[in-house]
Amino acid sequence: MFSDAPEQAFVEVKAGDLALMDARILHAAGKNFTDQRRTLVLSWHRRPPGIIPDYWQGDIPPAILERDPNAEYEGSRIPGAYLKP
Repeated sequence: MFSDAPEQAFVEVKAGDLALMDARILHAAGKNFTDQRRTLVLSWHRRPPGIIPDYWQGDIPPAILERDPNAEYEGSRIPGAYLKP
């Protein structure tokens, strides 16, 4: 979906490399033009709700301060109202 964004940046990795990223960043993998399988190991980390990191120095955005800690959001691969440019 986003693999042709005009400001995209390519991050080339080789088999066995580790790439760490923030999943909130628009990302895509290029098409596999080979007959070789590409394997991905994916791991997610989520900060517990209501916890502000000790290293945070700035004001805490209202969207964080006022959020409902019990809210649940439907998962989707399509950007919605929570993805802002």
